[in-house]
Amino acid sequence: MTRISWRIMIALLLMPFFSHPSFSAVDWRSEVLYFVLLDRFCDGDSANDFQVDEHDPKGFHGGDLKGLQAKLDYLQKLGVTAIWLSPIFRNRPFKFFGQQPYHGYWIWDFFSVDPRFGTMDDLKALSAEIHRRGMKLVLDFVVNHADYNAPLAAHFPHWFHETGNIENWEDQSERETHRIFGLPDFASEKPVVKSLFQAVACHWITVISPDGFRLDAVKHVPVDFWNDFNHRISARHGHEFLLLGEMLDGDPKVIGRVARDGAFNSLFDYPLYYTLLEVIAGRGDCRKLGTRLYEDRRYPDPNLMATFLDNHDLDRFLTSCGGNRNRYRLALGLLFTLRGIPTLTYGDESGLEGRVQSDAANRGDMRFGADPDLASWVADLAHLRRENPSLAKGIQINLAMGPNHYAFARILEDEVAVVALNNATRTAHLVLPCGRLFPERARYPQRDPKRCDSCVAEVWGDKLEVDIPPEHLAIFINWGPSEPRKAAFRLALALRSDPEGAGLVPVTFHLREAGIPSNAVPRVIGGLKQLGDWDPNAVLPEMTRVSPGAWRVTLWLPKYAAFEYKFCYKTASETIWYPENNLFGQTTDRPPQLPKSLAR
Repeated sequence: MTRISWRIMIALLLMPFFSHPSFSAVDWRSEVLYFVLLDRFCDGDSANDFQVDEHDPKGFHGGDLKGLQAKLDYLQKLGVTAIWLSPIFRNRPFKFFGQQPYHGYWIWDFFSVDPRFGTMDDLKALSAEIHRRGMKLVLDFVVNHADYNAPLAAHFPHWFHETGNIENWEDQSERETHRIFGLPDFASEKPVVKSLFQAVACHWITVISPDGFRLDAVKHVPVDFWNDFNHRISARHGHEFLLLGEMLDGDPKVIGRVARDGAFNSLFDYPLYYTLLEVIAGRGDCRKLGTRLYEDRRYPDPNLMATFLDNHDLDRFLTSCGGNRNRYRLALGLLFTLRGIPTLTYGDESGLEGRVQSDAANRGDMRFGADPDLASWVADLAHLRRENPSLAKGIQINLAMGPNHYAFARILEDEVAVVALNNATRTAHLVLPCGRLFPERARYPQRDPKRCDSCVAEVWGDKLEVDIPPEHLAIFINWGPSEPRKAAFRLALALRSDPEGAGLVPVTFHLREAGIPSNAVPRVIGGLKQLGDWDPNAVLPEMTRVSPGAWRVTLWLPKYAAFEYKFCYKTASETIWYPENNLFGQTTDRPPQLPKSLAR
């Protein structure tokens, strides 16, 4: 039996007896997370530069643990408080069809450090220095697969599924039991595999004392594995230990279900990422931000969702913006002011670009100091968030939304921030309902970083009035407790668990449509329970004909909701949807005026 095999067997036998460090309470809402793809970050030790070829986009470029440690001053000045480190496990020692495992996801040995990244002592020194600075360390943790030629797969073939590659990526069973591009797929339902990864986790926690794991490929592993794994880790190492899952799905309903059923305390916010991509990079309708963030009711704790613009599997956001730095800065501003844990990818502050292609252009080498102004902007945003707890911990509520603007508040009992986005190319005059969150008859200068054009908000009664320059994000903050602020905080907190807790309000939907068959009845469908939650098989509210070609229905919907909707009717063979684009609605404590929709 090989040394690796013996190590695994001993770890499985000793796993119940592993000691573990005690963790101090960590409030992850206050952290700024930064992803380091180690090989592409910084070369701090030329002695481990095996097979390095910086001109080969699929090869090793020399980044290592000592290089990262040498850049901790840089990261702290940027405002980073926690580092997510790409996998450091020993990977395959040779190329696979011309590609090196520089990314760290082709693992041979789950219990040792890849020598091309450094030594175990290097990793221990890095962890110790990170913690000495008061920063956090998150390790990338892979449980779905091993390398193509991993000794583990040869010695313990019964630990893996005997299936082919995934062909139908929409089939959940196939995603969980078949191979991702040929990588041996662990039989995660087997107790021995569950025990293996508990042993791997306990090993690294005992040796390195990380503050959390980023858990790879969540959708490719059964949710009961995650539930068992996460509950055991939390029981041993505390609920503050970050269990951040990569669940690549744009549906908040799916994300919320996986978060609860899998016992994750955080997931990457892919639904919000896709919305930011559409609204900011694509200059889309800002109301989509409001409706997307109203979906927060589906998550256990929206403030613990990891928000991001980039990662190593996506086109660089700046590239998606067509290289437009002004658009990119808007996105960064939202990243640091919206609820959630802002997560940067190495090079976000340097203006790295690139698309996901065969040459891994989105995984270029880090360029320190390439864009000082952009790096300063990121540092200013991180400082603003750190100095104003409402931007890190405040409950988020929608204030106003339109095709070219979106405004929201972050509320604590003793502090409130109002953030307003003007996505248009001309100045926007906004009158925002602020519910006496700000003292009236006062002027408030914006608090966002100084490189923006200045603007001042005036408060009259329960309205905040401001002119916002083109393509601009303005932030207004007021400190100190007040009764209206406390009441708003309590209401927002209650609505998080019960969206109907403030009561219901009547909403009338109008449709003018001449082409509906005489035997068909149009219905309303949309993103609320009362609208079927976008399920065409649900019992949908029927509309009443009020005149030829005119239909109407009044429904009772939750107060303070933001939603998208459409009209539809069914024939014997299909569901007809119209209009082409979704419509938008927003309720307050009064009946709203929805547009009289002309479908054709």
